[in-house]
Amino acid sequence: MINNPDKKILKLIKEFNYPKSIIKRFLERYKRRTVKILKALMSPSEIYTIRTNTIKNTAENLIIKLKKIGIKAKQHKTISEAVILPIKGPDKIPILEKKVIIDKFASESVLSGSDLYVPGIQKFDKFEQGEKVTILSETQIPIAIGLAMIGYKELKEIKNFEIEVCIANSINEASNHIKNQCFCPSHQWL
Repeated sequence: MINNPDKKILKLIKEFNYPKSIIKRFLERYKRRTVKILKALMSPSEIYTIRTNTIKNTAENLIIKLKKIGIKAKQHKTISEAVILPIKGPDKIPILEKKVIIDKFASESVLSGSDLYVPGIQKFDKFEQGEKVTILSETQIPIAIGLAMIGYKELKEIKNFEIEVCIANSINEASNHIKNQCFCPSHQWL
């Protein structure tokens, strides 16, 4: 156990990547439970809850459909349109030779099941189209394994691309300019 409070704070900042103010507040409020709480905050929930679009379906029908494809869904006890899904994992993500480091917002999106798009990429190794890469958060936590849809050379060109901002006199003029002139790198994906 670390006796020096400043060293303890620095150790926790490095380990959990929270600002000093948050770590200090946790230590003041939760004392010995701080590390346990911080670890829990970095762990996935045991359940995932989705809301049924009650205009198109019922929770009961959604649960039946999910069970048919092998998902053990059940209805929430108090919220009638909510469906609870079990979480499997977390699985250990292997660290491959080729890596891509992404920002906090892209990390959250990828963890929620989204594809990774160019604007969220901070750094990347040299890789070719079709190669598998380990996707890491900016704090070096493995997030996922990805299949590169473009190679590093093309990615490098896109990341250095500047978007021209044009001010149009009308919506039609802006629409025509976008159709004829603009290239949006956010539509490129890894």
